[in-house]
Formats: sequence, structure tokens, C-alpha cells
Amino acid sequence: MYSDPRPYFFIPFIADSGVAIGVIEKFYSNMKKLLFLLLLMPLYAFAQLPSVVSMEFTFMEPKVEKAIDPAQRQAISQVLFRGVHGTGCETPLLTTDEDYWFATFPQYFDQLFNERRGRYASFITGTSLVEKGKDSNGQKYVTLKVGVNISALLSDLENHGVKRRFGL
Repeated sequence: MYSDPRPYFFIPFIADSGVAIGVIEKFYSNMKKLLFLLLLMPLYAFAQLPSVVSMEFTFMEPKVEKAIDPAQRQAISQVLFRGVHGTGCETPLLTTDEDYWFATFPQYFDQLFNERRGRYASFITGTSLVEKGKDSNGQKYVTLKVGVNISALLSDLENHGVKRRFGL
């Protein structure tokens, strides 16, 4: 019995050119499918993020107006650095090391969290009063529900070079 010392992929060229073409076509067809799936995986992961996330914050503050800005800033910070449990956005958009991000992109985060109505407000979809009352010690508190547009915030991070598209 004859044993060909050459690797298998040369055998179809010797045996029959029609078979060789079939093997090559099948190989490239499978490679196209694999490449297509690999390219879609980041899109699938991105598509899994909800477009808007809502969360509640309670402040020991008698006036609702004074609690709105801190609640909105805290909501953006929560989404960026901690994630929001039970919303589909459990993983933060950035890593949990806030100091690194503030040191690396100081101008971006200064503009985002500026005390005088920074850019954070453009990513807030709504703020509503959930509850206003007194706790057991008689201190007044307010609970606010804040919505954050995750898609717009993520696009802004990518456009300013803070986060790379699809995490690459």
C-alpha cells in the first residue's frame, strides 16, 4: 500500500481537481461564517445593554429641588463606575477605578460633572419624586427616581475617546 508523505491538503490536488475545488469552497464558506459570527459578537453584546436605566436615590434633604442635581450626578456615576443591579446594566460602562478615569481624562469628567449643570444632565431621561417623608428620627428625606440614557452616554464616551468602541 502506498503512503503519501505530503500533508492531506495536497492530496485533493493530485487525486481530482473537482474534489479540490469543493474542499476549498467548503473551507472558505466555513471561514466566512466564522468571521461573520466573530464580527457580530461585539454587536450582540452592545445590543444587550438597555437603552435607559432607572434607579432610586434617597437623600436626607427636606427640599426636593436640592436633591435633584446630586441624584442625577449619582445616577451617572453609578452607571459609569458601579453598574446598576437588576437592570441589564450590572457591569459598569467603565472600570470601578474612578480615580484612574478622573486622572486620565480630567477635562471630560470636569465637563461631565460640573457643579453648575454639567453635561451629565443631557444623559438624564427624567427625574421624578417617589417619596417624601420623615424617618424614625424625624429627619426629612426625599426619594427620587432617575433615568439615564445608557446608549447616549456610551456613545459620548466613545466619541470623546474615553472608551473604545466594543471594548477593543
